[in-house]
Amino acid sequence: MKILMMTNTYAPMVGGIEESIRSFTAEFERLGHEVVIVAPECEGAPPDEVGVIRLRAIQNFNHSDFSIALPMSGLLPELMKTFTPDIIHCHHPFWMGDIALRLSSQFRIPLVFTYHTMFEQHMHYLPVQNEGTKRFIIDLFTGYANLSNQVIVPSESVRAILLERGVKTPMEVIPTGVDLQEFSKGDGNVIRKRLGIPLNAVVIGSIGRLALEKNLEFLSRSVAAYLKKEPKVHFLVGGDGPLKDQIKKIFEEQGARKRLHLAGVLKGQDLVDCYHAMNIFAFASLSETQGIVLVEAMAAGVPVVAVDAPGVREVVKDGYNGRLIFQENQNHFLEALAWCLKQPASEFERMRKNAQATTKEFAVDLCASRMLKIYQEVRVKEYTSPDHKSSAWYSLVDRLKNEWGMFKNMMHAGGAAMTDTPSSNKPEQKQPKGLFLKLPRLLSLSEWSARLLRLPRVEGAQTDPGLVLIQIDGFSEPQLNKAFVNKKMPFLKGLSQKKYYRLYPHYPGLPSSTPSVQGELFYGIKQIVPAFAFRDRESGKLFRMYDSEAVIEIERRLAAQGQGLLEGGSSYSNIYSGGAQESHFCAASLGWSKIWKDVNPVSFAIVALTQLPSFVRMFALTTWEVLLGIIEFGKGIFQGESFKKELKFIYLRALICILLRELVTLGAKIDIARGLPIIHLNLLGYDELAHNRGPSSPSAHWSLRGIDRAIEKIYRKAVHSPHRRYDVWVYSDHGQEDTVSYAVQYNRSVQEAVAEVFKEFDATVDSLLFDQNGEQLQRARFLGRSLTERAFSQSDFAQDIFLEKKLVVTAIGPTGNIYLPREMSQEEKHRFARELVAKAKIPVVMLPEERGQVRAWTEEGEFTLPQDAKKILGEDHPLLTQVTEDLIHICHHSSAGDFTFLGFKPGAKPMTFPVENGSHAGPGPEETHGFALLPIDIIPRQREQTYITPTDLRFAALRFLQRPMPQESKQYPEILVPEKNKVAPALVLVVETVPIPGTI
Repeated sequence: MKILMMTNTYAPMVGGIEESIRSFTAEFERLGHEVVIVAPECEGAPPDEVGVIRLRAIQNFNHSDFSIALPMSGLLPELMKTFTPDIIHCHHPFWMGDIALRLSSQFRIPLVFTYHTMFEQHMHYLPVQNEGTKRFIIDLFTGYANLSNQVIVPSESVRAILLERGVKTPMEVIPTGVDLQEFSKGDGNVIRKRLGIPLNAVVIGSIGRLALEKNLEFLSRSVAAYLKKEPKVHFLVGGDGPLKDQIKKIFEEQGARKRLHLAGVLKGQDLVDCYHAMNIFAFASLSETQGIVLVEAMAAGVPVVAVDAPGVREVVKDGYNGRLIFQENQNHFLEALAWCLKQPASEFERMRKNAQATTKEFAVDLCASRMLKIYQEVRVKEYTSPDHKSSAWYSLVDRLKNEWGMFKNMMHAGGAAMTDTPSSNKPEQKQPKGLFLKLPRLLSLSEWSARLLRLPRVEGAQTDPGLVLIQIDGFSEPQLNKAFVNKKMPFLKGLSQKKYYRLYPHYPGLPSSTPSVQGELFYGIKQIVPAFAFRDRESGKLFRMYDSEAVIEIERRLAAQGQGLLEGGSSYSNIYSGGAQESHFCAASLGWSKIWKDVNPVSFAIVALTQLPSFVRMFALTTWEVLLGIIEFGKGIFQGESFKKELKFIYLRALICILLRELVTLGAKIDIARGLPIIHLNLLGYDELAHNRGPSSPSAHWSLRGIDRAIEKIYRKAVHSPHRRYDVWVYSDHGQEDTVSYAVQYNRSVQEAVAEVFKEFDATVDSLLFDQNGEQLQRARFLGRSLTERAFSQSDFAQDIFLEKKLVVTAIGPTGNIYLPREMSQEEKHRFARELVAKAKIPVVMLPEERGQVRAWTEEGEFTLPQDAKKILGEDHPLLTQVTEDLIHICHHSSAGDFTFLGFKPGAKPMTFPVENGSHAGPGPEETHGFALLPIDIIPRQREQTYITPTDLRFAALRFLQRPMPQESKQYPEILVPEKNKVAPALVLVVETVPIPGTI
């Protein structure tokens, strides 16, 4: 194949684009293909270049070392006739890019364009630098991509950006390849001796062009500050450029000039040796699309500390092969450097190996092979018959079309420069002016509702990001796919199929329940609770996470450890408020009473009238749901369900599935009209019905149509809001399993069964009888206690129960905890566990032991976690490692029982302990398989793990909202090991982790 490369920059200039062209060309030629490179004349260009055509150019444009090729050159037509290329591959969308477009059109040769860099970050090379120029650059280069036949992007995050900007030309992610063998073999001592760096010194290094777009002032100030604190650390810089003197000055100011070593431009083995002279590679550029130097450094086994940016986040995996800092913050950068350099030797060596493992997908032969495949596909796609190709008429028409396309692109970019908003493929809220701005607000019922209710508004935030998080409680990804097939959720299905959204698996962790997931999402604290119901050892009380007193106490502890994600926003129908300034229908703040305190009765009457269609619809849907509930009541009684439970559910399903959903939807729309920065709402209807009838039941899936319509209303309100630039993210906190009830199967509660077994050990001890209702039938309280407490007995609301010296068994869902009334010897504990399996018929009983291990008993025998995880959870569990780790931490939780038990058994239908047909909180494959439907630019595709976690969602949200990244752990809170276990100190090493600012 004959390939014509066209570029504005080439050797002797040094940079990522030049290295990309060089490495691909070398590999293509090694494989037998012919390559000719066309570039402008450049000062210092080798006179004996082979395979390079230089065009006459204006050199040192605007006092830089760039050259501008003159558009008139007789060399190119002659070259096209003699070389006859099969592909034109352009590396810049301007100057040489325009010439490439014309050649492609004139000679009817496919044009491939690589989007190498975020060009708007290079405006300092232009004589005019302002927001209009930035918009002009973005639109001009987006248009150029659409005039090409194929676009190559070096990373997935750049692809996402271009999709959002409106690029419709086919795009393929192909990074610049690196010769991994070459960079793996080097001698750092050669460079250290040459530059006078002590052989035993710690060296932070960086390589690249010393120019403004590399963000070198921030990098230099950060590293210089670190060197001031650490007098034995040196900084090695490879490269040259206009900022060299400024870098020297910064280090002189910090008294570290003698430990700054400027190696100049490095090539060949010197470049490889330079990488091997480093302990850590530091990088702060925000303009990269890949960052070739990052791959080169990692190929040499050097971990990286970098600031998050497109392209960078695909390479640097926080805590795995270095550290990724999610905002340009000097303190965070210093902490990341210290974290890496102060790791134990074994951990640092692990990071080095991880760094080298990361580079496998960047091997030059692999990348070149993928590029050649694209060339061939484009040639076949764009092939034209010889007759057509030689027709003068068709050639003239094509050239005219091409010139017209280039002209239109220039005019469109010029128009964008004079407006406020760049082009985007993503649905954008329009920003009308004058009457067109006021009219929609005057006609909006949500706007009027906010005014009449005297709710505060956020002004002047039209260009600020806003986030609406919609949680579908208990809805697994497998059930979502089933709903798509059965056309239950047409809007959500359509959203998932759009180019700018992507569906991710979501692993909630254990317990797979809302209190745990929301604790991690809202505050960054994993496993704040060991179960939905448990005995809190700090207060000595029984906590059930639908009781407001328990929730308020747990949220107090969360807020003491982490920053609330919902600060400044609103929280609807959640367990916690999340730090929101307004929370409604949450377990921590029942009902909507806070809104009404300052409401004028006349204003409320007007609101009721303006929202009359919504209230009428709400009443009709509620009535219909009651009728359906009566039908389901008859079915339930016929199938042997509890009469009392089924009777209550007629009333409660209408409250939860209709009334609460419609009120939450209305409230979210009003808050969008107010311009709140973040809104989180939880739609409970599916989860409630899934508990009652099972997650795959027609009854549960019936609720999905209403949920889908609610999401559509909120989505359309958000994306057309004139108050903020809202994103809408939809996710489920966990799934559910179809279960069999222990209480139904054995005709007694698990509490009674455990108490009966314990009598063999101590007949004098009383046991606490615990309700069997499960989580369902409880969340109607979110609407306000006065509205729903009549549906419950007083004992259901009881909280202050004397628990001392009683056997306490808590089990809401498929997991439970046993709190012993007295100390038992280790031998007694083991015998008690065996009896629980044999006589109480509990599938799995677990006992925490030393060194972070857990002993487990099943019908098959006695086992140890993590060693025997496959026998407890099944060999085919899709998340075996993660679930095992979380299960061990649950058993060692400070408020876990002396024993933890499970209803899960591989190969059998899971068991739940209350009376219910669907359940969650355990380790089952479906209950731990939620989903997240997010815009494609939120989570990088190239990740070590294929799923996302609540922590990933949390940090993605903080980053999207441009908030500071908190200094908190992504892992477990410190575990206070009770004295009863007498766990060795080594356990702390297992369950504690070094705080990490965040990972995506």
